Amino acid sequence: MSDRLAARGVLDAPLKVAAYGFVGCGVFGALAPLMPSAELALVMLAPAIFLSNTPYACAGTAIQQIMPNRAQETA
Repeated sequence: MSDRLAARGVLDAPLKVAAYGFVGCGVFGALAPLMPSAELALVMLAPAIFLSNTPYACAGTAIQQIMPNRAQETA
């Protein structure tokens, strides 16, 4: 998802994907205990758990993008 946004010209694509992941995790996580049955609660927890891991995948790319070029050089 981050690569697709970056291909469209979105400069802060990894940060946006991470933010959407946090928001989605919060929405599904908040709805899970409000479900009337255990099955529906599990249905709500599945995307919450999936979306809770999306910021970790974007972290490396986001750090590389915000670092100045001089700091990215290796010795």
